[in-house]
Amino acid sequence: MANGSSYVVDFQAFKNLRNEFILKEVTIIDIVKRVDNNFLIRPPQPYNQIPHKLKKRVDFITNNIHGLEWDSGMIGFRNAVALIKGILKDASKIYIKGSERVNYFKKLLPDKENCIIDLDPIVPKIIPPLPISECAFNHKINHKCSYKQAHKYLIYVYFYENF
Repeated sequence: MANGSSYVVDFQAFKNLRNEFILKEVTIIDIVKRVDNNFLIRPPQPYNQIPHKLKKRVDFITNNIHGLEWDSGMIGFRNAVALIKGILKDASKIYIKGSERVNYFKKLLPDKENCIIDLDPIVPKIIPPLPISECAFNHKINHKCSYKQAHKYLIYVYFYENF
């Protein structure tokens, strides 16, 4: 791949009261090198300082979607964005599933807008479970995990790109 590497990206997030993503967990896999990065992002403010309406949304997402606590995280948002940009700086293709997520990443990485590819036409809506070990962030079995999702997508992208 002379023009750069291909990556699979998945993330878990909360949504603020304007229905915008608040990144929580990000996984980025270099398809060729098979190197993955998986990290948790600290919230913009502590749980005890967010409005009641947002707390209800956060609690629902934690309990029913990804199982990640609002106050957990290793790095702040600005550092996470710098890390994401650094990892993807040489990307020629960035695969992300779902138009809403694709649009979010196009805004997050405007210089990579033309490299971002929606996986929806490539990956089926229902993906069978894979024997992937749990990620380090202790998701419950039925919760979504960006690490597991990205590895599931990797299989489809691998065959799609005919590596």
